[in-house]
Amino acid sequence: MDPDEGFQLVEETPLAKGFKAYGGNWQMENGVLSVGPDAGAKLVLEEPVFARGEVDVEMLLSDGRGGNAGLIVKVTEPGVGADSFNGYEISLDAQRQTLRLGRHRQNFELIKDVPCAVPVGQWFPLAVRMTETSLEVSVNGRLVIAREDTVHRLASGAVGFRPWQREAKFRNFRIKTGSQALNIPFEKQIVRRPCPSTLFLKGLPPVAFITRHPLSAPPAVGQDIWAAQPRAPGCSIRIFDPTRPGQPAKTIFADPDGCIYDLNVSFDARTLFFSYRRKAEQHWHIWRIGVDGSGLKQLTDGPFYDISPCEMPGGDIVFVSTRRFGYTLCQPGPATNLHVLSPDGSHIRCVSMNTLSDFSPQMLPDGRVLFTRWEYVDRDLTFRQSLWTQYPDGTVYQLYFGNTIRDVGTFWQARPLPGRNDKVVATFAPHHGFPHGAIGLIERTFGPEAPKGRGFVYITKEFPVIGDKRHEWSYRDPFPLSEQTFLCSYGGGASRYRIFLLDAADNKRLLYEDPVMGCYFPIPLRPTPVTVTIPPRTQAQADDSTGVVLLADVYRGLEPAIQRGRVKYLRVMEQVRKTEDLRSRAFDQSPVMSYGTYYAKRCWGTVPVEEDGSAHFRVPALREIYFQALDAEGRELQRMTSAAQLMPGEQLGCIGCHEARLSSSPANMKPPMAANHPPRELVKPAWGNDGIVDFPTIVQPVLDKYCVRCHSGGDPAGGCDLSGDKTRYFNMAYDNLLGRSQSYRQHNMETGEMLPEEAAKGKPLVHFYWLLRTPTAINQPLWTGCFASRLTEIIDSDHCGQKLPLEGRQRIYLWMDANVPYYGTYANSRPQSPGKRDLWTDVETGRLSAWFAESFSGVYNRRCASCHDKYDKTIDWTGRFAWINLTHPRLSPALTAHLSKAAGGRGITKSQHGQTPPLFTSTADPDYQTMLQAIETGRKLMLATPEADMPSFKTARKEP
Repeated sequence: MDPDEGFQLVEETPLAKGFKAYGGNWQMENGVLSVGPDAGAKLVLEEPVFARGEVDVEMLLSDGRGGNAGLIVKVTEPGVGADSFNGYEISLDAQRQTLRLGRHRQNFELIKDVPCAVPVGQWFPLAVRMTETSLEVSVNGRLVIAREDTVHRLASGAVGFRPWQREAKFRNFRIKTGSQALNIPFEKQIVRRPCPSTLFLKGLPPVAFITRHPLSAPPAVGQDIWAAQPRAPGCSIRIFDPTRPGQPAKTIFADPDGCIYDLNVSFDARTLFFSYRRKAEQHWHIWRIGVDGSGLKQLTDGPFYDISPCEMPGGDIVFVSTRRFGYTLCQPGPATNLHVLSPDGSHIRCVSMNTLSDFSPQMLPDGRVLFTRWEYVDRDLTFRQSLWTQYPDGTVYQLYFGNTIRDVGTFWQARPLPGRNDKVVATFAPHHGFPHGAIGLIERTFGPEAPKGRGFVYITKEFPVIGDKRHEWSYRDPFPLSEQTFLCSYGGGASRYRIFLLDAADNKRLLYEDPVMGCYFPIPLRPTPVTVTIPPRTQAQADDSTGVVLLADVYRGLEPAIQRGRVKYLRVMEQVRKTEDLRSRAFDQSPVMSYGTYYAKRCWGTVPVEEDGSAHFRVPALREIYFQALDAEGRELQRMTSAAQLMPGEQLGCIGCHEARLSSSPANMKPPMAANHPPRELVKPAWGNDGIVDFPTIVQPVLDKYCVRCHSGGDPAGGCDLSGDKTRYFNMAYDNLLGRSQSYRQHNMETGEMLPEEAAKGKPLVHFYWLLRTPTAINQPLWTGCFASRLTEIIDSDHCGQKLPLEGRQRIYLWMDANVPYYGTYANSRPQSPGKRDLWTDVETGRLSAWFAESFSGVYNRRCASCHDKYDKTIDWTGRFAWINLTHPRLSPALTAHLSKAAGGRGITKSQHGQTPPLFTSTADPDYQTMLQAIETGRKLMLATPEADMPSFKTARKEP
């Protein structure tokens, strides 16, 4: 019987007719509307639109967690985004036991928070009565608020639902307008229609897939390699024939106690490769098995996570592994890199320098390896999981697509359409949480950063924008059968992943499901052409640790912002691989490294640029390096914000600096002058230190020699203390230069331009990027570092009656242009504390020490907090951590600022918040003595367990 004859698509949509979702994961089942935690998603019933009437619904908040949820009324102009609508918000907070009435006009305006008994764990009614100018809200049958809004009234609109950072459920939804009463059912829509030919089963090959229970959500996509755990044991590899829908699948491998992570197939479709772990094993390992169930063989072992095997021409297998060492930066867990092994599992070698995560490698027809890489150089750490390519030996590393796209957090599981190098299908996933989302197409013809609608399109319209929103039951595992049809796994409608046939018009047909376990990684068992074989491009010797770069013209991509002749040097920088795992954070880092970069930075040296803009030089191989264009004095003009990768012995040619990635050299371009001489060796920094750029070693000696005679002590010049005295995480000079100067400036995350309100503050003393809030956009010349900082103007002038020598200025330039690193090592002395370096905490517990939490804070909260607010955060951009001087407690600004001048203090009496700060008239004041003795105790504890920037640090080590 023809399985396509008379077949109709039966489609269930999660929402009833008339509703439109603006973000969020909304589900309707058995008369109940459910929504998961979300930052202001909206579900709007588009009709009726009214000004006067009643809205009633029953609501369930399962627990007393924070966040709120409820109704929105008089809704107009809704869009995706927390405050993207006009209307009134009526939301309930179970933790705070309040009802919030707010007004939205494409913003949020609080009208009033009202105490309210909010039931938890039971259904209760929420009712709103409206006129053109008034609102009355009742909860559980009791009137909570009645409000007239005549000044900014919102006359009429639709009704909807909105959560804020918590889940909620609703039922028995009723609307009354005039004499019309409507009961609005929460039921899925079921639509039947003829099956398009793109979803016919005739001619489909057998399909292999795996079954397992769902994996838990990892901190970020790609980190499921170590963090995701199956919710129950059991797995299998099965094969089914989609042309015989009634025939059961054949199981070729099963383990009731183990788990399979992923699956792939050989070119000849005779062998399946999979990553798997047995009962009681922690790590995934690579295995192979014939499609007939024979030849089961384990290929990798050891205390490493090995996943995502992909056969290359000649039989070698590229895969993802944690074997290289190191940890990811802003999330816990090991870093992952591309590795290659021989068909028998031998000769494993690393072909990646990445310090974060590589994942989901596949082969392009032209022989390149296509994969996803999470990487950033002083750039946004969230929207940087893009597609890259390299040759099988790790050479010719290039961006494929999506390094500045914010619509999708992660492009991954990319596979080329048959015969295409320029078009792939991929999973569009968030950065955080479940690695699921939408299925889409990426076409590189329009460039590697082409916008939505050109460079990439969503096939599945159920999730029109992914961004960084997690969706547990969505789409994943696409495999192209043609340019129009794809296999995939889909979790919607069943809270269980099933195998579907999907077409480019977003039609889908169920092919296979298991009643208990999820079905993942559908793979057609049909031979595919072996990709082009690319021979190795290096002739590296066993001891070769360098590659060679030939830059044709640095000004290509820099002009007109940087005039020809201005660039005199290139500097090679490295982001040093992290050697400490993440625990508790400070400044969002663990261990905390600085106000800006989360990395330790190393300067490998500089090389001169020829008159024509060319340069020819050696660089370290298999290091995460990037380049900076410098002027004659060593000040950065432009910074590369993605890393370069060179394998040992590799020779890399660059056309320019930030030039269009698809551009090529002009036909009439003369040979670069630099090509006339052998590659130059980098001129290493004169100050040594293994090239590590850290503030105490590189910058502080300059400040000590030229600055601290004025800028230190109890009343430093300009209130700016540039001494090396220790503060909570850093030292006085660092906290004053960056924090007390209030140098932090926020930029537009999409365009990279400084926000107008930030620019209005003026040029910062030291410009830096805090990675958590750094733009995704390409960095532009002179936007950061020396030329964006007032400190450059100060040290280049006769600020102190003399100009700093060039060598001293260059140390400070380098530090600013490295994105202000403080520490040059990940080693630390307080691993339990926020940021692993918090000197205000107890060494053993990581909690605030009694000297600070009780003695110091007891006085502070009583005499200081009314003006200076609380003093208990682990991030501060205003220099407050420098109020306590742990090296010289008597010089702590917390003591000297409001100590009378007669007693040796600064005598500050400036009023804040309408109050006059309390003055210590003398050092005999009991509260002064209590705070001083507390800080003295903190000093003793610091000296007993010194931090990495102190000479007596006990666990010092050299970073790799």
